[in-house]
Amino acid sequence: MRQAEADVEAARGQAVQSGLYPNPTIGYQSDTVGTNASNGYHGGFVTQQFITAGKLTLAQQRALAEARAAELTLRKTRIKVISDVRRSYFSVLIAQQKVKFARALAQLSDEIYRAQIELVVGGEAAAYEPVQLRVLALQARNEVVRAQNDYFAAWRSLTARLSLPDMPIQNLEGSIERPAPKVQYEAARNWLEATHSDLASAQVELQGASRNLELQEATPYPNITVSGV
Repeated sequence: MRQAEADVEAARGQAVQSGLYPNPTIGYQSDTVGTNASNGYHGGFVTQQFITAGKLTLAQQRALAEARAAELTLRKTRIKVISDVRRSYFSVLIAQQKVKFARALAQLSDEIYRAQIELVVGGEAAAYEPVQLRVLALQARNEVVRAQNDYFAAWRSLTARLSLPDMPIQNLEGSIERPAPKVQYEAARNWLEATHSDLASAQVELQGASRNLELQEATPYPNITVSGV
């Protein structure tokens, strides 16, 4: 976002510069100094170039279109950053829930396994019956480790999106069970066509290309340079 903001400032400065008239050239000159032991001619001069065929206006309009494109790029970048943060936020919420469920399932599996062993000790079950439950209990413990690793990875992704890689791990507030908003298709499509950054950027590029075409068509007309000595 900082890079996109800097690009906007640079484009705006270029737009201002493109519409400015060329600076005059002012200086001192001398001639025939020392001829026939004379001091020669001494004086000053000024030179000014006049831009014809409205080329300055066309150049500035093209630069303004580029500045507008940079602003739209900044807007698109902001939306992308916000969307990435939201997506990472819900990924962490989901990972938190998975850890919670995995731990509960592992605890339940251990309790069932221990209860089955007590039945074997009490002579109410065969010795081989707890074997399968032990496998399930071990799998449930492994799922806890996997869920924790997924949670750590989701947290690191979120802190990277926030540019806060050293932020300590903590539980996030919120729920993943809230319903998704209801969106009407036609209304959503009309809104996208009116506000989408890509469409707006394409329109600005067309405008800039049109101004550039006019500028190139005007370029063959020569400018006028006037000098006074």
